Amino acid sequence: PSLSIAAQQRAQGLANGDPLGHVDKNGITPNEYARAAGCRLPDDYGRKDNGIESIVAGSPNVKAMYDALAASPSHALHLFGLIPQFVKQDKCGIGYAEGPGRYRWYMSILIGECNE
Repeated sequence: PSLSIAAQQRAQGLANGDPLGHVDKNGITPNEYARAAGCRLPDDYGRKDNGIESIVAGSPNVKAMYDALAASPSHALHLFGLIPQFVKQDKCGIGYAEGPGRYRWYMSILIGECNE
């Protein structure tokens, strides 16, 4: 549940003016969002870091956005746990939001090793 909360917060932030990247306009990272929502990430996940988020924007079709991430070699590593760093990530949260932002539609997928 905490990763779902954090992913929705990230998507809402992106839709409402946060830069399209892994740090919001206040300097808060996905790992910090997850922890604030109640996810106890392992200690080796940096505090000011992103080891859990894939983001995409620009389509009202959620499946099309997911497919775009899945087709991206670097994002596929994260989404499908294709390297040792991501193999233990077994919890997932997805957020989707529409807003006045440049790309209008935004999706954040948080996948992490989350002890709740």
